[in-house]
Amino acid sequence: MSKHTPAPWHVEGRTVYGAKSGHIISHGINSHGDGPKGYVCNTSGTTEADARLIAAAPRLLEELQRLVAIADSGQFRDRAELSIAAHPAYDDARELIKSATGETK
Repeated sequence: MSKHTPAPWHVEGRTVYGAKSGHIISHGINSHGDGPKGYVCNTSGTTEADARLIAAAPRLLEELQRLVAIADSGQFRDRAELSIAAHPAYDDARELIKSATGETK
């Protein structure tokens, strides 16, 4: 079982601190998944791209674990005509990468 706050996490809000001394930007990351909801962390001093990547971390871990489990299962080992790209987890991973990098769908 995971010890981190359950996914999904979202970047919410943007606050600018110290307008006269360097404009430190802070992005809030909140959880709306199962279990405790609300504040996860504050990414003070980071870019929005960094905040999106942090927010995607639980799902990235989940999808990587899923892909490894598929590869370990041997499901595609003896079937040269199939590849991991044919598995639904591949499409999920591609969408997650887009989300974490801020690409449009």
